[in-house]
Amino acid sequence: KAGVEILLIEFMAARIGIDREPDGIHTKGGFGVFTKFFELDYAMSPRGTSGKFHELSISIPWSVK
Repeated sequence: KAGVEILLIEFMAARIGIDREPDGIHTKGGFGVFTKFFELDYAMSPRGTSGKFHELSISIPWSVK
């Protein structure tokens, strides 16, 4: 696995990567938007051993003091 994340603007990043699987090397991509309250991530793989997929996640930081 290998990848690159590029900060487009202060709160948005683009990501691209490659992953070696039994049937070959596949590309993956996505983007993320982040604030101090939450993170929203989207990823997409056009093909792979499990087929085409889209993934969306929302993360909320949890701080216990």
